[in-house]
Amino acid sequence: MDSSFTTVRDASVRDASTETPARLRRMAETCDELPGLIADLSPAQLASRAADGGWSVGWVVCHLRDVEEAYFERVGFILINERPFLSTFDPDRWAAERQYRQQDPHLALDCFLRARRATLAALRALAPAEWERGGQHSLRGLMTIRRIVHGWAKHDTEHITQIGLVRSSWS
Repeated sequence: MDSSFTTVRDASVRDASTETPARLRRMAETCDELPGLIADLSPAQLASRAADGGWSVGWVVCHLRDVEEAYFERVGFILINERPFLSTFDPDRWAAERQYRQQDPHLALDCFLRARRATLAALRALAPAEWERGGQHSLRGLMTIRRIVHGWAKHDTEHITQIGLVRSSWS
């Protein structure tokens, strides 16, 4: 292999690894923020679709719970297999198939919080080399555990923001 490629890749991995603690903090902060964002909402507010026709706050909570499960399974799959194929998700299909409209967002939140705490414990226990293990995604190419976690944290931020925007649209 070309040594300049290895050097660039190694530098990229080092750069990404310095961001990982902040990404894990972001994921932990979601556990602190999300309950407060839905605690004072009525069932009607939790079920009310966003002004732009997007998902309701309740659906977002169900989605976060389901993504938590899927990403945790993805990380585990990578850890027990050598560069496995990673399938894509269809969140809109999940919403229909898993009947988000019929689910209790508070129960979904409880499930999310339990799963997220287990996720964080598992991620914090990873050896340095395990962070660089990956799988092949059909759309995104090689997805290392580190890259998945960084995307996971960004996903949290996007949905926390989304819930805040829905709430502010009621004012």
